[in-house]
Amino acid sequence: MGNKIFLWNDKKSAGTGRSEDDFQPYVDTFLLDASRNVLGGVLILPGGGYHHRALHEGDPVAKKFNDLGYHAFVLQYRVAPYRYPAPQRDVIRAILPISPALTIPDDARKGSMLDYPFDPDH
Repeated sequence: MGNKIFLWNDKKSAGTGRSEDDFQPYVDTFLLDASRNVLGGVLILPGGGYHHRALHEGDPVAKKFNDLGYHAFVLQYRVAPYRYPAPQRDVIRAILPISPALTIPDDARKGSMLDYPFDPDH
């Protein structure tokens, strides 16, 4: 795992009055070494029904995409107690800082976003 890209300048209030519920959404980056032939990039949104982010659907999936030749980005977006449209705003906000790595200049069709359920082995 590489750097964290924070999507907002500060934590976003969950509106519960409890500071431990507040969260600052970010993207974990899994960039390939410059010597690798990069096929494209993928933004991964670990599932959990907007209740939680499933850990097994984040970093391990990103590493699998790295093995396959793709830059990978795991979005740590807002989940419960946050509600619509907070998670969707995080997805939209995540696209801009990572968009240069989602595509390869000679083929703009190589960028993707991955939501769950997904099985990278099938």
